[in-house]
Amino acid sequence: MRVETTTRNIYTWAELNDEQQEKAIEKLWDLNVDYDWWDGVYEDASSVGLTISGFDLGRAMKCDVELDWSGLDVANKILELHGPNCDTYKSAEKYVARYMAAQIDISNDLIDDSMDEDMDDDFRKELSDNYFHTLQNEYDYLTSREAIIESIESNEYEFDESGSLI
Repeated sequence: MRVETTTRNIYTWAELNDEQQEKAIEKLWDLNVDYDWWDGVYEDASSVGLTISGFDLGRAMKCDVELDWSGLDVANKILELHGPNCDTYKSAEKYVARYMAAQIDISNDLIDDSMDEDMDDDFRKELSDNYFHTLQNEYDYLTSREAIIESIESNEYEFDESGSLI
């Protein structure tokens, strides 16, 4: 029987040179998105009365959102939970203003009942766009150089001399 022992050098992130680090980043581009990374966005939507049934950041560039509650209830929950700089907050403010104006028109018999449905559908479409952009921004961040390096460092990954994860 013959026994061989090989020795290899193991490097921390900080010990890799610039070229090795670049190779590591290229190899680990999907490090932060190889799981259900969108769960937090889905949970956020659920907390304000929405269901995201799917999304496509690629060719279709869409996010499928349904209102679980009335448009007004969803808007009020968004105003309660989301900050004023958030796109969903701005959409909710706009919806509430339109809704209140429509209630005045209803009391004056200026519109028909289908307007509420149209407003809710427009609001749903706008929230679909808002959540699409949220998902796109989250994906872009998670696949960014900054986020990949942060994950490598916080998990104390080790590499071989080619920049491959061990």
